[in-house]
Amino acid sequence: MSHATTSRSERARRRKRQSVAASTLTAGLLLGALVAASPAGAALRSTHPSSKRPGDYRFNAPDAAAVAGADLFVANRMGNSITEVRASNGAFVRLIEGSRYRFDEPSALLVLGKDLFVANAKAGVTELAISNGALVRTFRGARYFSGAVALATDGSNVYVLNAGGSGSVTKLAAGTGKMSVAKFRFDVPTAIVSVGTELFVTNSRGNSVTEIDATTMTSNTLKASRYQFEEPTGMAVDGGAVWITNYLGPTVTVISASTGELVKVVPDMDGNLPNPGPIIFADGNFYAASPPGSSPMITRVQPGNTVMMPWMMCNTNGPYEFSNPQALAVAGSTLWVVNEGGLNAPYGPSLTEMNASSGALIRTIS
Repeated sequence: MSHATTSRSERARRRKRQSVAASTLTAGLLLGALVAASPAGAALRSTHPSSKRPGDYRFNAPDAAAVAGADLFVANRMGNSITEVRASNGAFVRLIEGSRYRFDEPSALLVLGKDLFVANAKAGVTELAISNGALVRTFRGARYFSGAVALATDGSNVYVLNAGGSGSVTKLAAGTGKMSVAKFRFDVPTAIVSVGTELFVTNSRGNSVTEIDATTMTSNTLKASRYQFEEPTGMAVDGGAVWITNYLGPTVTVISASTGELVKVVPDMDGNLPNPGPIIFADGNFYAASPPGSSPMITRVQPGNTVMMPWMMCNTNGPYEFSNPQALAVAGSTLWVVNEGGLNAPYGPSLTEMNASSGALIRTIS
């Protein structure tokens, strides 16, 4: 397998695009990719017979996904809608849309209890019932929301990462709906995770991570050279460790959630982890997406075996049709890849379903 790395000019273009994305309060933070067409991929492309017609999925710049029970929910940022898919077979369930939801560029999804929380890049948060997609309530207010790009929870509260202005975190009590906001000096924040009483936020342009005490909302910035942060973009949690992808590293920095100290830096071994962005932890493994270059790649990394990575799947070694992957989700034994499409990629928006153990392609849904 071969994989093209990203040139300096491509990296410079991505930095410029990222700054523009922050200023316009959009959630798309990763470069698209040019990929080679695969005849075999067309044969595997499908819509489920339960769909009324091809196109029911209505993917439109999908940027986020979340698994709840038997279903996978996908946020269509430019379509102002949520597509619900049966996680076991890719069947279309419903399209959640309409003015009552007040979707405005939905950019992040979070499951908490029986509800799905949707962060809208331009206007607040929408809460839905997972069982039927019904509207529960909406949260609005310029005081609390400004360019929401990511969500996290401690089980009782929802934390909304706002990229607008100098950046802030809104704390939303899921039970009562009470809100409070704390402002920080973030520098193009892209991701937030919650571990115990601590929150961690990536500052992609600032090459740092902000650690926040969720009880007092006081912060500390992690920026020492030993962390080797270089455009940190995505985050995932494994027990007491936070894994942070460095897009321009290209590496993964692992830190202790309790102390903020460096645990290790996972290197890019022979091009197996080029320009990593989104990352997710599930069933003992990490999965990272690397959008740029001639072949977008999905890499599985075992936390205890980071020298020899188990598999790396890209468009040049299989008919995956990855197209600017923006998010990852795991449901049982399957890994779902959310492909935004566009940005000069030959394939349109879609979902790629893979076997989480072997990396084998199951189906592509568009």
